[in-house]
Parts: sequence; structure tokens; C-alpha cells
Amino acid sequence: MQRLYLNKAQPRRDEKYLHRTHIKKPDARYNPTDPLNIATQILIYRACREGQIISGCTIEDFHRLVTWDFDEFNIVGDVISKKRVGDCVVNAVIYNPRVLKGLTKTNHKNRMIYVFDDVLDLQYGLEWMICLWLYKLEPEDSRNQEVFEDLLTEIATLPLSEVRENYFTPATQLGLYIHWPHLWEKLGLYRQEKFIQPEEKPKPPKPTLSPLE
Repeated sequence: MQRLYLNKAQPRRDEKYLHRTHIKKPDARYNPTDPLNIATQILIYRACREGQIISGCTIEDFHRLVTWDFDEFNIVGDVISKKRVGDCVVNAVIYNPRVLKGLTKTNHKNRMIYVFDDVLDLQYGLEWMICLWLYKLEPEDSRNQEVFEDLLTEIATLPLSEVRENYFTPATQLGLYIHWPHLWEKLGLYRQEKFIQPEEKPKPPKPTLSPLE
């Protein structure tokens, strides 16, 4: 089934990538327009576009990387927790990327890691969140995929101070609230999940009976 997009301006990506195009479920508690969540989306997206995200990294290292320059947002008294980062990640891809890595010669304790089928799953999945508030910042006559492709590139490449001034601060002032159960029903959204083809095993030979000796 072809994935549904929340707005016409969000760039369409190849369906082979396992990215979400809307929230995970209608009763999800994740709020993509919360100021700290907007900051988190921007930081992870920039890291993706810069090629800094890899599959198999620990959740701790991932968190340290994407929050390294969080202070640029000048949000006094707040921090971005690992849970907040995790909520953003699992609402971006259509599978659970969190995997427990057991003990090995080089890994001396059990650790949670992020495993992505493709890092583009994460990058493209972040775009539905970003485009949600970005759509409200743009004039109606500029709401098209080509313009939004350029805006996403600006968010990924401009100095973070300019991203804060041009995008983050205006987005946090929108007061945008989304009632997901209503939108879910109105747009006919559905749970986007990864389809796993069951492994086909050959049928064993028919058993024969023999007396127990």
C-alpha cells in the first residue's frame, strides 16, 4: 500500500525506504510541534544530512552526537533526554530500530543500539515531522515540494544560529496543535509497519510409526 502524506508540500521519497509519513498511531503521545521535539528533529535531521549517523551505534553515543550543539537553541533550563530522542526516532521509521547488543570481545556489557535498514529511513521519516510545522511557516503560494526540498536543505546546512532564527523560533510560536485521532480518521491514516516475509521451510517427510521397544 502506498504511504499517505500529511501535506502536498512534503517531498515524496522512494517507497523502498522504510520511513513513516505520519505519526505511529492515533493515540501516540509524541507531539511533533513541542519546542523540544522540534529542536530534536532539527538536530537529528542535520546529523543525517551530514552523514554522521550510522547503523549499529549505541543509543548513548547517538544521543551525545545529536545533542552536542543543543545549547545553540538557547532554551534555558531544558535538556533533550534519550527518551525524547528515542520517541523522535521510532516515529520516523516503520520498524523498531532499538536492539540489545549482547556481550562480545569488544563489547563488555549489554548495550542498546540503533540498527537501521538504511539511514535514509530515518532522514526521510523526520521530514514528515519537520514539514508539518514548516507548512504553516510558508505562504500558501509557496507550498510545493520543490520549495520544501530547498527549505529542508537550508535547515540541514545553514549555521544553527540561522536555523534557530529563521525556522525554530517561528515554529515554536505557531501554537500548532494536532488532534491525531480526528486527523487519523479524516485522512484515512493507518499503522505503517514493516512487512516481514515469513521464512519458508521445507515440509519434513511424513513420519512412520514403529513399536516402542
